[in-house]
Formats: sequence, structure tokens, C-alpha cells
Amino acid sequence: MPEDFTKIPAQKTTPDKTDEFSEIQTPDYRVGLNTPSIPESSPAISGTDESEETYYSYQESGYQTMPIEEKNFRIETSKDGVDNSIFLKEILKEERPLSKHEKELFLNPESLANLSREEYIAVWRQLSPNFVSHMTRQGYREPENTHAYHSKGSGEFHNNFIEILNDGLELKSSFAKDGVEEETLKHLAYFDPHEYETNEYGGQSGDRRNAWKYVKGGLLTGVNGRHTNATDRSALHLATEQVVESYGAEKNNQIFIIYPSDLIASQFNFAFEGAGRGQSFINNAGSESVNNDLFVWDKEQSINTKLTLQAGVVFLPKSTLVNKENGSKYEKYSRADAGQVVKSESSDQAITAMDYWQQYFKDNPDQTPKHVEFYDGDVNRAVQNFLQENKILGNEATASTSEVLDFPENWIKDKKEGEKVEQITSDVLARAANALIKYFKEHPELRYEDYIGAEDIEEMQALLVE
Repeated sequence: MPEDFTKIPAQKTTPDKTDEFSEIQTPDYRVGLNTPSIPESSPAISGTDESEETYYSYQESGYQTMPIEEKNFRIETSKDGVDNSIFLKEILKEERPLSKHEKELFLNPESLANLSREEYIAVWRQLSPNFVSHMTRQGYREPENTHAYHSKGSGEFHNNFIEILNDGLELKSSFAKDGVEEETLKHLAYFDPHEYETNEYGGQSGDRRNAWKYVKGGLLTGVNGRHTNATDRSALHLATEQVVESYGAEKNNQIFIIYPSDLIASQFNFAFEGAGRGQSFINNAGSESVNNDLFVWDKEQSINTKLTLQAGVVFLPKSTLVNKENGSKYEKYSRADAGQVVKSESSDQAITAMDYWQQYFKDNPDQTPKHVEFYDGDVNRAVQNFLQENKILGNEATASTSEVLDFPENWIKDKKEGEKVEQITSDVLARAANALIKYFKEHPELRYEDYIGAEDIEEMQALLVE
């Protein structure tokens, strides 16, 4: 048995005694040595042990746990990349653009994080001027500035940027942040064991709802016909050549991060959600900003994608007057019964956003971004000003006409099939299978045989041994 597996014991209970034994891993997984066939229904009985803890058994079948091996997945941590900043500094002395090979070898997040602001800007001058962005959600999410397709939390206060600072100064995919198993268990909290499958006529069949199909359905459901929840939630989402303000919170008080596009193209796998509308590393998705969605996956840990803020430039509001308690430009913000917003701007006691954040970083030095740019006005104009003032824009020697910046090998053209998608799906489903095993361990009153078939057990086992 592999070292990273733990055998789950099974019990057979008879009126006289309880026998402990290991299950035989066969397609007919409910049959052990000298064990009669399992009846269609086995009512559960319960009692208390010496410590007054409730235990469950099954009067006829006697099985308390699923006969399947639960995998102890190693906890995936951010891999420690090599700091190649010394090589980037040597290239700077030659005052020439980086080659594709040099970008691949040296342009990793750790290297950019270890450059001074001056060195960082000098390196970017030798790269493509193109950028990717990530809008955070800090403050009250104003309904009037929120896209209809992305309106979650409208009118509510969000602390997203502070959460990123507290969480290692890293942008993370949904699964990297919350965990596949944890998300699956939350999904299973809505699983109704009393429901039955529907037949071809839409009526109730004689079979209870299949728990494994329920779990897979939540992960493999298609989104817009272009990808599944598994590929979507395992990816980090950025925008190309544009800062998408409708994802944020308070206008004129937005916080966002930009990165050189060459960093993403050379170091990660990526896909363009808005490819059909012209999105690439050198173009945004036009006026349809909701389609400006760049999927980014770690090459080695696809469901654990992370990107440090220290490899980018963090844009913070400068002159906006904000509440000194939470950095919001509002003193009061709430919804009335009719759904209308009741709000008041910050009072005379307000301070500038720059003062607020400088004090925050002084009080929390371990949460201070490496490269910070304070700005006023429109978010996209602020980025253009930064690129122009630092002479990143306008260098014909570094400008690229390649939509993938010469890294087609890292481009995932189809987010529904292919080797990378299959790997992501398999990794996600393996952890989901683990979560389902834990679910039945935590609900011994449920007969797993009523909710999972032999083929399902085989599929789960195959995923867990890969």
C-alpha cells in the first residue's frame, strides 16, 4: 500500500460480537469473507459507549465506514522559486531586451520580488510593455459601478485587500484559498439524503440520490459552455491590457495590482476567456469588459495557483478622503428597505487614502507591498501614466505582435479538454472523492450503499491511487 494512504477499517456486527477486518478491494465491494449478501435496507440502531459518545451500527449489514482507501494528500505549499534577480541585474548592465530563454529562466515571481523599485522598472523596460491586472474589492461595493454579471456583495463592505495582505500577500485561486475538500464538504451540506433520483419522465425513481454524481455535478458543470467549475475555480483570474473597475468596490478609491504580461506568459499556463472577442496579452476584450478574463494556472500545482503581490505593482488611491477607521470614502453606507442606498461621504475628520495606507503599513510592516504606486483619477489612465512616465511604453525593441508573447507552449486553447484540463479535473475529483469519504464517516447514520454504486466506488478508488 502506498505510504500516503490510510486503510479505513470496517466492522461486521452480529448479535454476539463485532469483528474487525480489512475490506477486500473488489468491484463487489460490499462483500467480505464469509459475509452474506447485503439486504436492500438495513435500519440503523444506535447506543452509547462507556464515554457516553453515541455510536452507530447496522443491524443487518454491520458496515460503519466505506470500504475504500482514504488518501492523505500532502499539503501543497507555494513552491520556493529560485531568486534569479542577480541574473536580471546583470542583463540590465547590457541594456538589452531579455530573450525568450532568459524570460523562461529568470523572470519568475521571486526574482521580481527581490528587485528594488528602480531595478523593477528597469527590467520591465526590457520586457514587453503589456500588463495584466487584478482588481481587489476593498470598501463598500457600489451598485452603480458593479457589472450585472458580477454583482455579488453589492452594497456590502468588503475587506479583500486587507485579507490578501494577511494571507501572505498572495493572490490565490478559489481552490488554493479555500481547498477542494473544504468546498466539497460545504456543497455536501446541501445534499438531501431523503431525495430520490428522477426517472426519464421526471418522476421519482426507486433509487436514492447518488452522492458521487451530486459531487461531480457541482464540479463539472459547464460555465458559458467554455469551461467547468473545476477549471474555473482552480485558476487565478486576471485581466489583460485593462483594469476592470466593475469587479472592485468604491470608485476613486480602488486598489489593484498590475504585473508584466511576460511574467504570466513565461511562467504559467494560461487561457483567454475572451479570445473570441480579441482578448490576448496584447489586446483586451473591447468594450465587453466582463469577457476580459485571463485564466492562470501554476504549471506544477494547477489547483494551488498563487501569485505574490511582491512581483507586481500595487496601485493605491492617493488624495481621496477616507474614513480613518476602515479606509472607506463613506462615513455611513447602508441599504434602505426599498433597496435604495443610504450613504454619506466621510466627515471633516477624514484623512487622505495615502495617509491611511502609509499608517497601515507602518503599523503592519510585514504586510507592506514591495512596489507601490499612489494615484488619482481613472484607474486605466493611472496605469498608462505609470508606463509612460517610466518609459516602459514606446520601446520598439521590446514591443511584441505575438498574442501569446512567444509562449504558445503555455497557452491552453481549449478549457474543456486536453492534457492540462484532464490533469486539473483529475486532481480536483480526487480531492472531492476524499471529501465524500469523510462525509460518510461524519454521518454514520447513513448507509453509503444507498447513495453510491459499485461503479462509483471503482471510479473514486482509481482517482485516489493516481
